[in-house]
Amino acid sequence: MKKINLLFLLLSFAVGAFAQHKNDMKPTHKKSRGACPKMYVTISTGLNNPTGLIGLNLDVPVLKSLSVEGGAGISTWGSKVTAGLKYYFSPCHRGWALGAGITHNTGLNNFTTNLETVYGTEEVTLNLLPQTNVYIAGYKFWNLGRRNNRIYTMLGWSIPFSNHNYDELYGDDLSSNGKTTLSILTPGGLVVGFGFSFGFGG
Repeated sequence: MKKINLLFLLLSFAVGAFAQHKNDMKPTHKKSRGACPKMYVTISTGLNNPTGLIGLNLDVPVLKSLSVEGGAGISTWGSKVTAGLKYYFSPCHRGWALGAGITHNTGLNNFTTNLETVYGTEEVTLNLLPQTNVYIAGYKFWNLGRRNNRIYTMLGWSIPFSNHNYDELYGDDLSSNGKTTLSILTPGGLVVGFGFSFGFGG
């Protein structure tokens, strides 16, 4: 039921983007009648954010309303890299956008932490296995200052390719609570992000 509610929320977010499309066709950026930035460098953070808890990515418009991006950062599941596409509904890459992409977390070896096991909370050692996910998200961009810069928020959903995400090396079997705690760190599920983009060129 929680997944259905979250997917419904994402769908509503996307429908809102389409509903705003006609209004957003009016120029919203001071350069919308001239040359727009040729690329953006972004720093971002969030939950299941494509570049992790903190990361950088490069977003390059290849068509008037389409851009390709790639980036890397640090996550709760090791280093994280991403590649994706975004479609914009307003000039100069502002307003609403829809995006999709793929992420890969490198995992962590010999990760030691305290988790609840079948015999109580104790120290366990795990190998957090590499994880690859696909995601879809809605974005909202705003101008930042008087230059080409912008800020944005994003809301989406991430789906893992594999449900086997760790091997326990040391410690008793995890309890259901312990597994739930670990699943919070595991890549996948609700995506919430916030970032700053610095525009160059144009």
